[in-house]
Amino acid sequence: MAQTIELQALQRVAVTEESALQYATDLTGSATFRDVPFQEGTAAVALNEEILETQEAQQFIDAYPRTVRGPRSAELSFSMVLAPTGSPAGDGVASPTFDSNAAMLMLKAFFGATDDANAGTTFQAVTDAANWTLTSAAGFPNAGALGWVDSAGAYHMRELVTSSAPKVALPSTPLVSDVAYASTSIYLASNPPTTIQMIVEGANSEDRWVLMGGQVTAAPTLTIPIGDLPTISFTITFADWEKLGAAAITPATYDLFRPVYTQGHFVAQVGGTTTFQELDIASAAYTLNSPVFQAVTSPRGTPSGRSTVRCFRRIRAVPAAAVAISLPYEDDRWFTERDDREYYHLGYQIGNAPGETILITVPKAQVVNVQRVDETGLAYQSVEFRSTIDSFVTGTQTDQRRSAMRFHFG
Repeated sequence: MAQTIELQALQRVAVTEESALQYATDLTGSATFRDVPFQEGTAAVALNEEILETQEAQQFIDAYPRTVRGPRSAELSFSMVLAPTGSPAGDGVASPTFDSNAAMLMLKAFFGATDDANAGTTFQAVTDAANWTLTSAAGFPNAGALGWVDSAGAYHMRELVTSSAPKVALPSTPLVSDVAYASTSIYLASNPPTTIQMIVEGANSEDRWVLMGGQVTAAPTLTIPIGDLPTISFTITFADWEKLGAAAITPATYDLFRPVYTQGHFVAQVGGTTTFQELDIASAAYTLNSPVFQAVTSPRGTPSGRSTVRCFRRIRAVPAAAVAISLPYEDDRWFTERDDREYYHLGYQIGNAPGETILITVPKAQVVNVQRVDETGLAYQSVEFRSTIDSFVTGTQTDQRRSAMRFHFG
């Protein structure tokens, strides 16, 4: 038989969500898998099976006892562009469901919860840039987000205190009958109930695997370079894996994937106030400590019996997010804010068109460090923030309303 040598770069990764009842059960014959637009060359998979030593005594110097096959596990890591959906939720149009594309599906499983399929509407009455009434408020939950296009055609997204009030005022006052765009939001939950399952394929027809019962055992890495593509990286541990039957590699379809380079605006607003204050930052570095999960072991393990991991539990790792920004040194304001232990709402809008924007918020963060820095020869300062749970949303606290970080796809 002639030798077959394939190219390592030719790969496919696809993902679906497992409910608690489907945990670590092969879903390749029943579930819809979304293709993951991971960056070429970043995917690395390890298919592990422990080798257990019986250690019975030997009678000859080089004899070695036969080993026993132990529990299975797998690990997959990769990076991908963090992209909007390209699907605007204008008046009467629903925002995408979380499982419409791979990025939102994974973020929902890892962060824990989503508010999706929210319908856009119009402004029914407007008081000013921070107070209004919507024709239908159903698609705009507290701690959700609203998008609006101003008279110059620029798009602005705001996280909401209520459907009638944003965390940060819009730059100008909307007109009655202007469209209010809805979003799909991902937020941190205390005890996420689901896991993910992934198909990994190489160009060789025998190189096909399903990884089951997966969760992040290291926090995601978020990189947002100005003028370049934002990326997010994951390291996922799986409780079990199986080899799939031989077949040609599946052509990937990257659903609702509309990459945009980092543009828009960054806002740091004193918590509980609404005055719009956009900052001309040179950089924003996000360090995520959460979400991260720990395996929970049990003798019964997975349904196949090949693993002792019964489930995963999210563990405490704080601050959930730390953000360091670099901006011009104009005065000593940030030193004062550090000394006053002030809390800020941080919002980074990436994109400037409906359906082509992501708003990343850290809704309550304390200034913990300020330093003078040289930014390519310019006099700048570095300001560091650490997150805590949100307390600026109206109503009884829930996971959505207290979340220390949120992604809004709008």
